[in-house]
Amino acid sequence: MAAAPVVVEPPIPQAWGNLDIAAQIPEGAKQLTVTVFDPRQTLVKVVANERSPKPGSRTISWNFKTDDGVDAGTGHFMYRIFIDGQVTTGMAVRAARATPDNLGIQVRDLITRLASRAKRAHEDLVLPNERGEPVKLKSLFDSPLDLMASLVRGGWIIPGEPDRSMFLVAIIGTGPMQGVIGQSDIQLLSDWIAAGAHVPPATS
Repeated sequence: MAAAPVVVEPPIPQAWGNLDIAAQIPEGAKQLTVTVFDPRQTLVKVVANERSPKPGSRTISWNFKTDDGVDAGTGHFMYRIFIDGQVTTGMAVRAARATPDNLGIQVRDLITRLASRAKRAHEDLVLPNERGEPVKLKSLFDSPLDLMASLVRGGWIIPGEPDRSMFLVAIIGTGPMQGVIGQSDIQLLSDWIAAGAHVPPATS
């Protein structure tokens, strides 16, 4: 018996600052409604609600804000396009609240801001450089981009997996850095890791 063909699911589109929803409006359409649901399947936004919408291709953009102006967070979001009773659904994943490049720049700046304090507390720890050679963590705080790359190379950060990244879970969450940095900075690090732990180029 021949093996069953392998079905490859297309990747779920990613979104960051905005979710762009494409719709094709037919001639004579009487009602267009576009709704978005959060990862818990709770309605978070009615993005469009139009009578007699203009026909043709449309891109309807949502900025991930609720009606109260609150950020809807991260995760998988489902949208539904209703046109005269016909429903089209789609999904996008928002791993973080900003693009990977932007998050990398923010993490670089965070390390620069904390460097003077951090260098006093990491005397004996080492991380691998680009050649796999051990380098004192203390010295890497003067080169934030090298530190970011070394944390990934050393396995302390697992791109896309903040809950499995020991730097975030064991060092900051329950270890020696617990309570040292604020919740907003922890969220930034989590978002950066979730978005792939991208290290921006030195010219950024």
